[in-house]
Order: sequence, then C-alpha cells, then structure tokens
Amino acid sequence: MFDSERHLLFVGPPDGSSLPLAHALTANFPQVSQPRCATTLSSGMSDEPPPGMVLLTGFLTIPDHKGSAYDDFRAQIRKIMRTLRPWCKSDVPILLALDSPSAHDRAWAQSVGVNKVLNSAEPLEKIVLECTTTWQQAANSRVYQAADHVNVTMSNLMRNIRAGGLPNRQKTQIAGRIIDETIKSEGIWRWIKVLSSAQELSHRHSMVLAGLAVAFLNCVEPDDKEDGLMAEACLLHDIGKALVPLSVLNKAGPLTEEEFQIMQKHSEMGHDLMLQQGEYEDILLDIARHHHERFDGKGYPDGLLGDQISQEVRVATLCDIFAALIEPRAYKMPMPPKEALAMMKRMHMRIDMSLLVIFEHWLMKIFGDFEQMALNVL
Repeated sequence: MFDSERHLLFVGPPDGSSLPLAHALTANFPQVSQPRCATTLSSGMSDEPPPGMVLLTGFLTIPDHKGSAYDDFRAQIRKIMRTLRPWCKSDVPILLALDSPSAHDRAWAQSVGVNKVLNSAEPLEKIVLECTTTWQQAANSRVYQAADHVNVTMSNLMRNIRAGGLPNRQKTQIAGRIIDETIKSEGIWRWIKVLSSAQELSHRHSMVLAGLAVAFLNCVEPDDKEDGLMAEACLLHDIGKALVPLSVLNKAGPLTEEEFQIMQKHSEMGHDLMLQQGEYEDILLDIARHHHERFDGKGYPDGLLGDQISQEVRVATLCDIFAALIEPRAYKMPMPPKEALAMMKRMHMRIDMSLLVIFEHWLMKIFGDFEQMALNVL
C-alpha cells in the first residue's frame, strides 16, 4: 500500500536494546531501517535519504537526575540531536522512548529538540499507536506544505498571464521539482490522500495529475531521469486557460458551439505562451499542445493518430482522465477508482488501451485493492 522512500530510523545504544520495539513496529511502517548504534550514527548518513521519523530508544532513565551516569546520558542525547538535525530538518519528528519519564525528563528532552517523549513502560500497542499517529501527521504536513507552495506558484502564474505576462520558468521548474521530490519521498498514495481533502487548493487537479504522471511514468520508464520535467509539464498543461475569457471558462451551463471552439484554443495558447517564454523543453511544449489529442485521431488541435502521440502525452492524458474521475468536485462526488477504470476501458478510441492495462496493474500494486483505495484515499 505504501510507496514512500521515507523510513523509520531507530537509534539506540550498542547493547541492542532497541531491537524489540523495532521488530514490533515493522508491520506499521513502509520501511523500518536497521537500528543504528548511537556511537556510529554519522557514518554514511550524508548519502542516505532522510527518514520519515526517528525513534531514540533503549536509553536508561536516571531516576535522581544527577551524577555522572545522568550527565553521560544527557551528553549522548545532545550529541545524537546535533548529528540528526542537519540531516533530518525540522519536518522530521524525533521521538525519545524512556522508561517512566518524569516531567523533568520530558522538559529537558524537548529543550534539546526532541519532539515527543514516549513512555516505554506503557503497553506496546499504545507506543505503536503514538508512533503511527506522529508519523502520519508529519508525513501529511510535509505533503501539504509542498502542495501549498505549488498552489501559490500556480495561482501567481495564472494571474500574471491574465495580466499580459509570461510564465516564470524558474518558479515553475521549482514547483515541478517539489512535486517530483515529494512523490519520491512520501509516495503517490499520500499525495493523493492529502490533496483529496484539501479543497481550498485551487490547482488541486493539476497537482493530482502531476503526481500520478510522475509516479506512473517512473513505472513505465524507470530509467528516465527527467528531474521534475513531467511534473512541471502536467502542472502547466492548462495554462492556456488563463487566456480564455472568464465568461466562457466559468460558465455554469453547457457551452455553445462558438464557446467550445474558444475553449479548445487553450492548448494552442498554452503552447504559444511557452514558446514566447523561450525556456521550456519539448516535453512541456508537447503536453501543453497535445493533451487533448485522441488515439483515433479525432482530438485537437493537430489530429494526431496513435503512435504520433508521444509516450509522455499518452501518460499525461490517461492520468488526467483518471484524476478528473476520482476527484471530488463541487458538482459531483468522487467516482470510485474501480468504476473510473471501467469507464476508461470504454474509451478505447480515445486513449492507449495497452497503456491502460499497465496503469491498472500499477494502481493495484501501489494501492492494493480498489475498495481499500477508495476508503483510505478518496
């Protein structure tokens, strides 16, 4: 169910006393790293991706809070925190498990940067629940912060285009890389889950599409190192709509034939905006112009047929349709993923059916069964 690179890092003393809790938590997290010895903590860390959470466990509490043993304990925790924080940053919670910690223990631990102190004398089920809750909250927060940054970038971009400006390549490139890095570190499952409940994000659809496309393209072309370009392309696929009159764009009822022709121009206008800006790669130009092409050649604006449509456009189009179907909207409830795929299978003249088969298998691998996906994500 989980596809995150993040792991739960255990840090403990050399005696291996952190192992029992590590084993107990294995089933609750995407990945539990091998417990690290506090005395060799910094070895190789700079080459590793940061964890999703750190649990310091196996350390003894000194009841009287004085003496050389207590001083050694505090010095060890301080050293661990100095080693961890530059690597973990502030968005990675660090927990410290102590045997029956006092109020003094908790206050001191928090003063050196520990986010939460756990009581290791409590039932294992309670410790697991606290760890799981902290992990989920931190991961959701990291995803939301990333999505909010991208949403602000897109809102400013569309506003600037409506005012006669051009897209800012540096900012859209950063937005694409943020999505790419977030999908890799937190996983597409969590990306969709967080965005599905964030109705205040006005560019949610483009962000869900971008996340799906990045994750799925990595399945189709695992050796492709496009460094955020696919995410950026999907974010910008509809920027031409900034030049569509608001009376047409926001019309509540069905469009007239004339209005529909105006709306169809958005793909060409988005492509032209990128050409004028002059810094966008072919994949971005391609997706902006061709995301409404159909496999049977009846799409627009160029009537491309079958293999004339690039792999990247086919991936983007497929993910665009799926995202639109499963997302909640003001005028509709989200469609269950199983029903969305069934509907897409009837679009055999519109999308690449062989790619849809791979897409369905990929979804099953990432989300498990579709009923569980609908329950946990939508």
